Amino acid sequence: MKFPRVLLALVLAFGGAFAAVGPVAHAAAADLVCSGTETDTYNPGLRLTPQTETITVDAIYTPCTSTSDHTIASGQNHRSPTIPAYSCLSLLQSASGTLTFQWNNGHTSTFSYNRTATNSAGVYIVTQTGTITEGEFAGDTAVQTITGPVVNPLQCLAPPGITSQTGVDVLTITPA
Repeated sequence: MKFPRVLLALVLAFGGAFAAVGPVAHAAAADLVCSGTETDTYNPGLRLTPQTETITVDAIYTPCTSTSDHTIASGQNHRSPTIPAYSCLSLLQSASGTLTFQWNNGHTSTFSYNRTATNSAGVYIVTQTGTITEGEFAGDTAVQTITGPVVNPLQCLAPPGITSQTGVDVLTITPA
């Protein structure tokens, strides 16, 4: 049987060529990956007409996995800014901001980000990309992605408007 000998010769001939290519490059491992939920509450409810809004954001991250700090198992961020001239149409506007994550180990991370938002196939997607500027993971890059159902635009037409949104929140912090 010549076939096995030919196959063996090919494996031996090309095996060395494949080995000479070297190892495959891998992306840097994330310092931290968390998943959780985020609930945004609007007071008063979002309407089509811009008005002053207090937006309360409560994000809870659990579980979290860190390659550099094994004491982090969960985290959260809470903020409640008042924004003038905000409406249902503002949900898709780009923006920038800063927020602080509080970790279960007592440490914090300040995140400065740029925000984009889209509606795609019935899913509302917010992506916040930036840098950890202070605290744990300072200097690392971070991406926070919140996904949830698209709001019903008819709710924007009459009181109470859109009073809250909830979505899945994934946070990844990677060495710069």
